[in-house]
Amino acid sequence: MLRSVIGHVKKSDFCPIGKKYVRCDTEEKDPSYLMGKLKKYFDIEDLAAFATWLLVLIITLRFMFAGSAERQDLIIPIVMTFVAYLISYWLCTRESDELNITYSVRLFFLILQLILVFVLLYLLPFSFLAVLVVIWAAVIAHFFSMAKAMIYMTAAIVAFFSCYYLWWDEKELFSGLLFWCFNFFAIYSHTQIVKERDAKNALQLKHQQLLATQHLLSEASKDNERTRIARDLHDLLGHHLTALTINLQVASRLIEGEAKEKVEQSHSIAKLLLADVRDAVSTLRKSGAFDPLEALDILFSQVPLVEIHFTRPETMNIKRMEVAEVLLRIVQESLTNTLRHTKAKNVWVELSESSKACHLAYTDDGKLASEWQIGNGLKGMDERVSSVSGRLDVFNHNGALKIEVLIPKE
Repeated sequence: MLRSVIGHVKKSDFCPIGKKYVRCDTEEKDPSYLMGKLKKYFDIEDLAAFATWLLVLIITLRFMFAGSAERQDLIIPIVMTFVAYLISYWLCTRESDELNITYSVRLFFLILQLILVFVLLYLLPFSFLAVLVVIWAAVIAHFFSMAKAMIYMTAAIVAFFSCYYLWWDEKELFSGLLFWCFNFFAIYSHTQIVKERDAKNALQLKHQQLLATQHLLSEASKDNERTRIARDLHDLLGHHLTALTINLQVASRLIEGEAKEKVEQSHSIAKLLLADVRDAVSTLRKSGAFDPLEALDILFSQVPLVEIHFTRPETMNIKRMEVAEVLLRIVQESLTNTLRHTKAKNVWVELSESSKACHLAYTDDGKLASEWQIGNGLKGMDERVSSVSGRLDVFNHNGALKIEVLIPKE
């Protein structure tokens, strides 16, 4: 699960490993770090599903022990089937953990979960086993749209109670309708949860993008202020000092004696002061370089659902504000595409510079669709890069999309 606190990333949050900067371990900084790691494997939905599964298992064993000896002989295979059902549930619901289970594997365990319900129904004449179908119905809401989930759930309920009638010769029409309503509620509730989660993730990413953009605009504002101060120093103080120097030089030629010596000293001081002002103006103008790294650090501090691997130099000096802005926008758009169109768990961003150009490489471990083609997002990126005389290359890298950008610094 995502932490709800969103803050500015600090430079100390990224640790150098060779030439790479990666996010530091937060165990010592965040007391809830361990809890956050555990939630990646076990959350409140898992707890509710486990409690329901355990209750059904206990009731099943209770009825088995109260029944015939033939049923009691099936205790071991029944318990093993229940355990296999729980394992299938756990594996098919691991979306954002570190197990790297593919979508097709998760779908396999989802189907296996339903098959195991029918195995239990074949072995035992208990209609309340349909409760396990309710758990399954809650899970399919994370795989399919609500319409498809309703179709699959209805088919499963009809098949369950049809098999119950064929295998045990008992009609449970009203129970079937009741369980269909339970399943409908489970699917609807979890569909809303999925929508809320997606909206929260999108909002969180937009928030981080806003913070990064705000930081870059703040740097641009500071640069504009430095330029204004430098211009005022040059235009006002510089001109007055130049006039003072000329007048003192003229005065030193018109007077003699001790007064001339004092005027010449004042003339020398005025020249030194004028030189200092010119140096200050030059320093202010030269300091107007942009470093996009802090803005990117802010952006990467709370990206939902994916792990960011950021390789970067210690500092960057870009003279043109628009170049720093284009680099930030390219990364923002790329992250949005990754979260919207892929099932990626990791994103790699590499930023480097030479004396003349900046280089950005972006890739993830998602999979491109077979019918993939360049859309408006990538076209917009290309237009941004072209506006600063750069070059954007897009190609397939191990089944995933890779973006490379080269932009001249001046």
